[in-house]
Formats: sequence, C-alpha cells, structure tokens
Amino acid sequence: MCIMYSYSAVAVIYRVSKAGAELLFVKRRENPHDPWSGHIAFPGGRMSKDDKDLLHTAIRETREETGIDLNQSAIFIGKGKPTVSLLNINLLIYPFLFKIVKPIEKLNVPNEEILEAYWIPVSELVVSKSIKFLKPLNDYTSVICYRWTRRKNIVIWGATYRLLRNILSSFKLN
Repeated sequence: MCIMYSYSAVAVIYRVSKAGAELLFVKRRENPHDPWSGHIAFPGGRMSKDDKDLLHTAIRETREETGIDLNQSAIFIGKGKPTVSLLNINLLIYPFLFKIVKPIEKLNVPNEEILEAYWIPVSELVVSKSIKFLKPLNDYTSVICYRWTRRKNIVIWGATYRLLRNILSSFKLN
C-alpha cells in the first residue's frame, strides 16, 4: 500500500543576540477548521500549485504570516529532516532553516492566521512532559515537549517539537 502525501513547509528562523540563538515561533489563531489551531509553531503551510518548490512555500508562507521577506532579511542555511504530522498522517512537513542577517523592524502580527510571535532563546527551552488535549483522540495525553522557561504556558509539542529537535541536532545555530 502506497501512502499519497501532501506537502507542507515551515521556516525555522533564527537570529543571534546577546542571549545567543533565538528562534521565531508563532501562535496560531483559534480556528475550528484548523487542526493546529492555537498551537505554537514555525511559520509555514501547505504547498500551493503556484509554488515552484517547498523552499518557495516556506518563504511565501512566512511572508504571508509574519511579514518577513526571507529573501531580503535572511540567508538560507539548509533543509532539515521532514516529519509526518500525527494530526494528518498524509501530511509531510519539511523544515527550512534561515538565519536573519538584516534587522527586522516589526512583524506583521497579529493577523488573520497568527495571534502572536515570539523570539525564544534556545537556551531557555527545556524538554519536559506536558498534558495536552489531542483533538483527534478526544482525550488528554502526556507528550514530550519543549517549554519556554520564561513563559511556562508556551509549549512546543507534536510536529513542531520533532522538527525543532531534528534541526537542533543537525545544525549549529551561531
């Protein structure tokens, strides 16, 4: 049996500050039609028919969701290992790593898709367990996640957790 995947791309964006490497995360708006509603995530989304490739998808989605033009403000570092979404097992998500090299004046957040954005120092992320409500299971379950030590309510889990873990093990952010 062959699984037919749809494809998605996210931009893992970092900058270097006095605190070290800081990653950009967004909090998605609540939307009953979005299985990732309210989650902490990387900017990104599904590939459209107009995208020439998944790198273009990550760049386009980042511009739409945050206002950041990665072609102007960042350099492309590399592509990470993809992961399958557990909320939609036919969705394969590819991460693309970018380093900000020009200051970003302001993010265009909030907007219709994104409620908030955070620059989180990697040094302030800790692995822990969290109880999360998983919509497809209609139940609470314990999951491994990253927590932001400064804001305990910021929990990075699921596909974003797996993508971040793989990026941090594959690339040196400096």
